[in-house]
Amino acid sequence: AEVASELGIAGIGSMASEGAASGDAAGSLPHISVIMPCRNAMPFLPWAVDDLASSVGCRLEVLICDDGSTDASGDFLRSLHDAIAAAAQPAGSRGATGRDGATQEQQQQQEAGSAEEKKSAAESDPVAVFGNAARGVAPPVAEREFVREEPWPGEAGEASPTVAEIARRFAAAGHILRVLSSGGKGQGAAQNLCLESATADLVSLLDADDRQPADRFAKLHAALVAHRADGWDAVCSAVHIFGTVSAGMARYVDWQNSLLQPDELLSNRFVEIPALHQSGIYPRKLLQDTLKGYRDLPGWPIDIDTWMRAAEAGVKVGKIPDRLYGWRQHVLQSTRNHGRCSLEHLRHCKAHFLLRSLPSEVKEIEVWSVGNTLDSWGRTLSEAHAKASSSDGAAAAAVELAIRLVEWRPKKRRRGGAKRQNAAEVGGAGNEGETKQEAKDEAVSFERIVVEPGSLPEAVPQGGDAVARLFVFGSADMREQARKAIVCAGGGGGTGIRADDIERGASASSRWARSDWPAA
Repeated sequence: AEVASELGIAGIGSMASEGAASGDAAGSLPHISVIMPCRNAMPFLPWAVDDLASSVGCRLEVLICDDGSTDASGDFLRSLHDAIAAAAQPAGSRGATGRDGATQEQQQQQEAGSAEEKKSAAESDPVAVFGNAARGVAPPVAEREFVREEPWPGEAGEASPTVAEIARRFAAAGHILRVLSSGGKGQGAAQNLCLESATADLVSLLDADDRQPADRFAKLHAALVAHRADGWDAVCSAVHIFGTVSAGMARYVDWQNSLLQPDELLSNRFVEIPALHQSGIYPRKLLQDTLKGYRDLPGWPIDIDTWMRAAEAGVKVGKIPDRLYGWRQHVLQSTRNHGRCSLEHLRHCKAHFLLRSLPSEVKEIEVWSVGNTLDSWGRTLSEAHAKASSSDGAAAAAVELAIRLVEWRPKKRRRGGAKRQNAAEVGGAGNEGETKQEAKDEAVSFERIVVEPGSLPEAVPQGGDAVARLFVFGSADMREQARKAIVCAGGGGGTGIRADDIERGASASSRWARSDWPAA
């Protein structure tokens, strides 16, 4: 065992023979450390680890951190570590006793297939332990029009790889495996422990329930090298969604895969996460020194927090269109079940970072939306402003902030012009199931306007560059219709703010904000 980090958490390290199939050419291949946080990842874990073992065109240091698993994940990883260590030993160097103190004769009997060895192999085989559930296929769901089953190529109906098979592939490729433990401290602690233990200059990630093609890291590295002249600091890839796929998630991934250039990823970060963080490859110094590792916050997910902080730091991340990351959808994934991944928590994250990024001349925020979404954004911005104003050293919003809620629909739904209401008159009902948080911030004033398309210029007060305008609609078409309605009506006063222009502090009148994505 070795000390894995300054936290004093012990980890296990093993290295496959560097003189294996990769031969002398191994030294010329890119060296990449791969982070995999793991908590109760069975029955999908063997598939993910086998994909790493099968990686070509690179030398991998695979760091898997068991974060307090209560299923068979920990046993599987320990068995795999032992099997890789045994496979890495030259055939003639095992001596009179093996790692368990067995005599050479006993080891030969075991290797020949003794009953006890077969039993041990069966117990370490997830298929034997979990039956058909270990074959990597999610439990069946009721037939619904908005959900479809899409298996990973070659996975459906096949037994998951055994410990022995994965160990042989690790040994043949010359990859390194290190198994660590974070004692159930959370995803952020697990990823940070892996990051602190990494030795390669480049770092990537793979979740314990996801998949990848064998050439993923080779293609990512080639893209990073090719785009260095373009100023790219890191590169990620498009995503292949599979498993139990809903129509909403499929649309979200299609939108995400359409964003390729760094400025597209930057300007769309307030819509939703513009790329899966784990799909990328990053300089280790960027993650350690620039971002100071990962933050495991109760308020919102690690992925969106990492993207927002990278944007604040000026990190330039591009994306290649190759779908090199397999994002498995299943009923137990944290995206569907963890409370901090809820729409409410995502909204709090966006509001927090939006206020931090606004130019100092912005004194008003104008939110265009409808119904509960509009009310929820008003409350969330007020709460975020109150927290920022009370935090020491925070890059806070203006001391005084006016929030104008504009209820707008593309089709005429009522007679008459604009109707103004104080926020107190609106009722303040949030999305069903949300926790209502009353923010007492005397520096925030509210106004609500119900606008019909025909009365846009008069309905929206003049504001110039002092007004930031957000269009919070689940449909990109709706956001664009609202923007065009104002432009066609003569501007309506005020300036929409686009996220990339926020960073530059630009004052062009064509700036627009983009925010929110519907729950998928």
